[in-house]
Amino acid sequence: MYPNLYYVFKELFGVKWQWLQIFNMFGLMVAVAFIAAAIVISKELQRKELGLLSPREEMITVGKPASVWDLVINGLVGFIFGYKLFGVIFSKTADITAQEYIFSKQGNILGGLVLAVLLAGLKYWDADKHKLKEPERRSVRIWPHDRVGDIIVLGLIFGILGAKLLMHLKTGIALLQIRLELFFRLQALHFMEV
Repeated sequence: MYPNLYYVFKELFGVKWQWLQIFNMFGLMVAVAFIAAAIVISKELQRKELGLLSPREEMITVGKPASVWDLVINGLVGFIFGYKLFGVIFSKTADITAQEYIFSKQGNILGGLVLAVLLAGLKYWDADKHKLKEPERRSVRIWPHDRVGDIIVLGLIFGILGAKLLMHLKTGIALLQIRLELFFRLQALHFMEV
C-alpha cells in the first residue's frame, strides 16, 4: 500500500504534487470506511423502519436566532481547523511530517481567522434564514436513520480509545501507568508487531 496520495499520483499519472503528502492512505481508507458504514447503516435502518422500528417524538424550538454560544463554538472549531489545515498546506516545512505538524503548536493564523469567520457566518446565516418573529416549540418525529451521525461519531470515539488501550496492553504498559503524552502518541492508532 502506498504511504500517501503523493505516491499514488506519482505512480499513476507521473505528477509530483507535494501537497498530496498530507493525505495518508491509512487515514483516507479509515475515512472511506466510516462513510461507507454511514451509508449502509442509514439504508438498513430505513429498510427496518417499514415495520420493525418506530420514530420517537421530540420537542424542538424552531425560529430562534443563532445564539452567541453557537457562533463562538463554530468560530472556535473553524479557527482550529483553519489554523492547522491552511498551515499544513501553506506553511509546513519539508523537514516535518504532516502528523507532527498537526500535533505541534505551529499553524497559519490568517487561515484560522478566515475559516472561523466563514463558519460563524454560515451558522448566523442559516439561523437567520429560519428565524421566526416568535420562536415556537414543535413536536417532530426522529427516526432511527436520523441518528446515523451520532452512531458514527460514537464509533469513531470508541474506536480510537479502544485502539489506544489495546496498544498499551500489547506493549506491556500497565493501564495505571499510562501518561497523557503516551496516550496521544501518533503510533498508537496503528500498532503493528515487527
